[in-house]
Amino acid sequence: MKLRIRGNSIRVRLERNEVARLGRGERIEQVTEFSPDSHLVSRVESSPVSHVAATFYAGCMTLLLPAEMVKAWAASDDVSIEAVQKISEDRELSILVEKDFECLHSQKEENADAFPNPRGCPADHAA
Repeated sequence: MKLRIRGNSIRVRLERNEVARLGRGERIEQVTEFSPDSHLVSRVESSPVSHVAATFYAGCMTLLLPAEMVKAWAASDDVSIEAVQKISEDRELSILVEKDFECLHSQKEENADAFPNPRGCPADHAA
């Protein structure tokens, strides 16, 4: 999982195995440690919710995605799930969950479980 937070937007990129696990109803989670007693838990999970929602409580950021939406997304070529969460009358949080494409300029190990990049050379994926 790659997490990017910029202003009032959250962007999460998931590798192939993470998308498959999420599609089976499993929770995706990672921990970022800042010190021995300070860390951020990031979660993405399929849930019986009716719409995409983000929560933050006790150092844990959780993205809840509708289960049926996740199943359809995981089994398709669709790249992302996108939503906007209203915070107040004039404020909102943008949420984007994407399939992680391989970087065209990175080492092969870094791309081991990434989705083939549609901008990449088809010969790169033949092996």
